[in-house]
Amino acid sequence: MYHNMFEFSLMDSISSIIIIAITIYIFAGVSKKYRNNYFEGLLIYSYHSIWGIIFMILSQYYGFSDSSGWFTDSLVKLHYGELPNSIIDFTNYTQNYLMYVINLSFSLIGLKYLSINLIFNFFSSIGLFFFYMAINNKNIPNFYSLIILVLLPSFMFWTSGVSKDCLILFPIGILIFYCNKFEKNLPKIFILIFIILLIRPYLGFLIYFSLLFFYLINIFLNSKFKISNI
Repeated sequence: MYHNMFEFSLMDSISSIIIIAITIYIFAGVSKKYRNNYFEGLLIYSYHSIWGIIFMILSQYYGFSDSSGWFTDSLVKLHYGELPNSIIDFTNYTQNYLMYVINLSFSLIGLKYLSINLIFNFFSSIGLFFFYMAINNKNIPNFYSLIILVLLPSFMFWTSGVSKDCLILFPIGILIFYCNKFEKNLPKIFILIFIILLIRPYLGFLIYFSLLFFYLINIFLNSKFKISNI
């Protein structure tokens, strides 16, 4: 069934403007806290949001991604009253179920396709910003770190809209940043791995066993390699 995602009402426009204002404010605060300036964070957020607009338009009019499908499926479920028994049903849990519940939750409070894309893009942009800071911690100048992000158009595109790729960039970006002080941030890293497991289970297990393997090497072999470098 075809749905036109860009039929806006006054409330849709207001909610989108409010979301943009809130996300810019939060992003500016995060950038100020970690980088002592507003420029870097807002630049990354703006650049990633441009890709988000491109992704949203192409997913609607060319149908090459399942982005709009998550939203339209939630509308159909909402229309026929097929609501989940609980937010997270671990007895029959799948990563697709998580995406359905997230989009359904947003639909229940009246958010439309544009607003939901803005929220997804915000979280992935936060993950991207922490990834950028992790690169900087390896003594790579800011300019070259930004160039690395600019030269990843496909990565930017697929992580900018309603998708599991977009959702998972948030915990992975923060996790990479926290690995610079691995032992100090170990509880936070376990929480982030759990979130990754919910989104893409195989990737969560891969990250968990990889970090465990290198951590054990450091302990038992007194290795000079540090997890932050790896």
